[in-house]
Amino acid sequence: MKKRIDQLKIIFNDVLYVSKQTGTTNKKLTIFLAILTSNLTVFLDIIIILTFTLFLTGEYETFQTIEFVVEFINTNIYILPVVIVIRFSSKLYQTYLLKTLEVTVERNLRVLVMSQIFKEKDFSTADAYFYINQITAHVAFFYSSLTNFLNFLIQASVYFVYLLLTDPTIIGAFFVGVLLLIFPIRRLIINSKNYMHKTFLFEKKSNEEIQKVIDNIYLIKILKKDDDELNKFFNTSSEVADGQLKNHIYNILSADFPSFITIFSFSVFIIYFGNFDFITLDYIAITLRLFQSLGGIAGSFGRVLNSQIHLKELKFVLAKNESKLFHDYKFTKIKNLDIDIESVDFKYRNSDDWIFNDLNLKIEKNSHIVITGQNGSGKSTLLGLISGMLVHQSGSIRLARDKLGYIGPNPLILTTTLRENLLYGNNHDIGDEKILKVCELFKLDNLIDNKLLDRIVSNTSLSSGQMQKVGFIRAILSNVEILLLDESTSNLDRNTKSLILEILTQKDITIINSTHDPTSFQKVDRHIQIDIIEDKRKVYDV
Repeated sequence: MKKRIDQLKIIFNDVLYVSKQTGTTNKKLTIFLAILTSNLTVFLDIIIILTFTLFLTGEYETFQTIEFVVEFINTNIYILPVVIVIRFSSKLYQTYLLKTLEVTVERNLRVLVMSQIFKEKDFSTADAYFYINQITAHVAFFYSSLTNFLNFLIQASVYFVYLLLTDPTIIGAFFVGVLLLIFPIRRLIINSKNYMHKTFLFEKKSNEEIQKVIDNIYLIKILKKDDDELNKFFNTSSEVADGQLKNHIYNILSADFPSFITIFSFSVFIIYFGNFDFITLDYIAITLRLFQSLGGIAGSFGRVLNSQIHLKELKFVLAKNESKLFHDYKFTKIKNLDIDIESVDFKYRNSDDWIFNDLNLKIEKNSHIVITGQNGSGKSTLLGLISGMLVHQSGSIRLARDKLGYIGPNPLILTTTLRENLLYGNNHDIGDEKILKVCELFKLDNLIDNKLLDRIVSNTSLSSGQMQKVGFIRAILSNVEILLLDESTSNLDRNTKSLILEILTQKDITIINSTHDPTSFQKVDRHIQIDIIEDKRKVYDV
């Protein structure tokens, strides 16, 4: 029992935490209105059932307050269509409220997770897609599931009280039946949650496989490993489908089981024991509605538990930044230096392996530094720490200047005009004449023309070399003071590399250049090597 209570406390705390983060106003009011309209629907259901019963049979079982309303409607039968319209309108409004809450929460959570990605900066592409597109949708669904659970709980209570007041003897037998249904429904809900957890795990794995294929599609095709990757992806997708299907089946079973047992029991008693003259048509109809509500309780409760799996994961993502109590990263004056790294330790999210331990590095102003090392040695990680994109766990990082630029192997190209691409992130008022002058300096062939600055370009209309030139021109136009290069000249020929290096050396810029080809850069001030020795990084000058 204590274990169950502890689990409920955890769920409740997770709900409260994520609920505060959603930024969705009037959640409680929306849920209250949904429950209110749901109860209006229940009341009108009872009125409609009793009115039809009275009209068809001339008799029904109820108590005085309800009887007055039914007699009034029966006397003024033209009101019945209006009552039915109000009933379905209230149901529609309830659905609208729940869907509005769901899509609003999902939108706010998507933006919140995106902002967390900017803060945390150590999400993989697969994780980013997974959390933004899938986790947020499941968590948003939690709120409508919770509201439905409360709705069905109140509905069942109303139907139960109604039947209790009209005939307490028979409802006592039904109550015993409800208690007996708890055990199989509990097992169905547990199975549903288990398969939802399986779906969650394999959906995450599926996203990782997609990222791996997209990032390495050329290599996979060249090595003729596409069939192997397709088979792996098929197997993972099959596991996702199996989890989704079985979760859905157990959810449906838990929701429909009470109604099935009720209708089945009625049919058996009628066939083998004859008609029940003492049970009226309205009593049967409302009893069926009671057990439908019980099924709704079971189904919505199962969905609440399913969503809690994703709620817990989202809470971990949102709370992650709060656990990083140490982030000593500042812009300040440093004598003769642009960058000063002291005693920095760093490891990635969810990892126990330290990339850097006690990293110390000083970089002089306006120097060109080349960084080399094997794949996975930490070259890109070092750039991430310098830029502030990655958050270190201890130590300090000081930068003397705050105008940073970054160019990677695949520079950002927007599907818009060449001008907007070149000025992306630039807060200065720069005329076309200056833009064209820098373009000509970089020999951006066939694009240096006033009209062509308005040409729509994309990452498919430009060559890889042109895209990298766009990245460098963008940095020059932004007047960057510290330029981080991560294999940024890998798609350029040797002459173009020399041209770009010559242009950069004429600027007052500190260049930190991560590359696999240091021989392409002859005029450098310093060469830093990163080696992995017994799972530890050694950073030293060559």
